[in-house]
Amino acid sequence: MPDLHAAYAKVNGAGPGKKKDGLRRLGPVERPKIEFVSVSLHQSPDDVQAFRKEHWSMPWTHAFVGRAREKEVMETAVLVDGTGVIVEVGGALRRERLLPTLERALMQERSSGR
Repeated sequence: MPDLHAAYAKVNGAGPGKKKDGLRRLGPVERPKIEFVSVSLHQSPDDVQAFRKEHWSMPWTHAFVGRAREKEVMETAVLVDGTGVIVEVGGALRRERLLPTLERALMQERSSGR
């Protein structure tokens, strides 16, 4: 979560919350440069809402699939550009590699004029 929130804040210009919990309380961005989509494996959507309220705000789009497809979903991270083209899949979208990958994708978007 720290890497996700930090990357979301940096690429989209979202400021951290004003309290000591900083990045945990990010607010939504009206027009994000990169939209994140989290896929939840919790037992119910209410579990996700409780987590967002109590721990990390995750101010981006959410989908709920439940536990039945856990292994399949956990192994997949996908970056799709503004035209719908998949530009990255997998490990480059995890942990400390996430932010550099997103910044590189944004630079490529700008240079191609999209």
